[in-house]
Amino acid sequence: MINLHKSSQFGMVSIMVTMIMMIVISLIVLGFAQVSRREGAQALDRQLSTQAFLAAETGVNDARVVIKQRQVDNKPIIEKSSCPVDSNYPAVPTIDSAHNVSYTCLLVTTQLKDLTGIISANGDPMVFPIEPANGGVVQTLRITWNASSMPASGTATKCTKPAGTFLTSGSGGNWKCPFGVLRLDVVPTSTLTRAALGNGQHTMFLYPRSGGAGTQSYATSDGSTPAMSCTDNGGCKIDITNMSGGSTYAVKLSALYSGGTFTIAALSGGTPMVLQNAQVQVDVTGRAQDVLRRIQVRLPLAVANVPDNAMISGSSICKHFQYGNGVYSIPNDFLPTATSQDQRNPTCVDATVGTPIIP
Repeated sequence: MINLHKSSQFGMVSIMVTMIMMIVISLIVLGFAQVSRREGAQALDRQLSTQAFLAAETGVNDARVVIKQRQVDNKPIIEKSSCPVDSNYPAVPTIDSAHNVSYTCLLVTTQLKDLTGIISANGDPMVFPIEPANGGVVQTLRITWNASSMPASGTATKCTKPAGTFLTSGSGGNWKCPFGVLRLDVVPTSTLTRAALGNGQHTMFLYPRSGGAGTQSYATSDGSTPAMSCTDNGGCKIDITNMSGGSTYAVKLSALYSGGTFTIAALSGGTPMVLQNAQVQVDVTGRAQDVLRRIQVRLPLAVANVPDNAMISGSSICKHFQYGNGVYSIPNDFLPTATSQDQRNPTCVDATVGTPIIP
C-alpha cells in the first residue's frame, strides 16, 4: 500500500516565528525599562544635585552672616583653612538629617591674589582698594576682561580702532566687538592730601583690540586710550606698568557698550601679591546623599558699587549753599533780602504758589 500522508512543516514555522517575535518584543520591553530606569536615575541625580547646590548656598549665607557681623564689630575676618567644624563659624552644617543633606566643607580666606567681579554695560562702577597684605610696593596692575558669554570664533578680529574714529567698530559706528570698553580710574591712597590725590589720579579708557599691545605706562596714562590685547578664547588683558603712586591705591572700573567679568591683580617683580581688605572668598561643598556640589563665592569687604554722582536728578535742583576753598555762604538769590522775585533763583521758587522755597 502506498502511504499518501505527507509531513507538514507549517506548525514548526509558526512556532519559530512566534518565538522570534516574543524575543523581539522582550528586547523592546527591556530596552524601554532600561531607558525608564536611566531617566529615573538622572532625574534623581538632578534633584540631589540641586539639593547639594542649595546646601552649599546655605553654607555661603551662614558664612556671610558671620563675616558681616565681624565687620560691624570692626573685627578682622577669621581664616578657615580646613573642613572640620570651627567654633568661629556655624557649628551645625546639617540642613536635613532625614535625607542626608548638609554642607560638608566650609572654607574662608582673605588671602587672595586677585579681585574679580561682574560689571554691567553703562551701569554703576565698582570700586576696590588695592592694598598688598605684606606692605609690598605695587609695580604693575594686571587687568583681565572677558565678555559675559563666550564670543563666537573670529569675532575678536572685529575689535579695532579704525582711523579717524574714536572707540568704534564696524560700519556706521555700531559696536560689533564682543568685549566692551573699560574705564579705569586709579587713585593713590598712600598719601591722602589734596595735592597728592589731584596729581596722582589717572583716568584711562581701555579699549579691546585684536593683537593690541596690552601694556600702558602709569606715568603717561591719564586721559589715554590704551589697547587691551584680545583673543576669542582668552578675553582681553592689559598691564598698567611703572606704578609710581605708592603702595596702596583705589581702583574704579566701569563698562561701556558691553558688560562682562574682570580680574585685577597687583604684581611685584612679575609675581601676584596677596591683596587685603577688598574681598573674601567663601568655598563651600554641599552634599545630598552621595552627590556633591562645590561653589566659590567672592564677598566684598568694602563698598564695591559706587554711583558716579552724589546726586542725580531729571530736573533742576534747588541748592541752598555754596562752598569753596575755605568759603561757605548762602547766595543772595536764595535769601528773602532779594529785592524782587525775578532776582531769586528760579529753581528755588515753587511753581504753584510762586514763592521762594527757603529752608
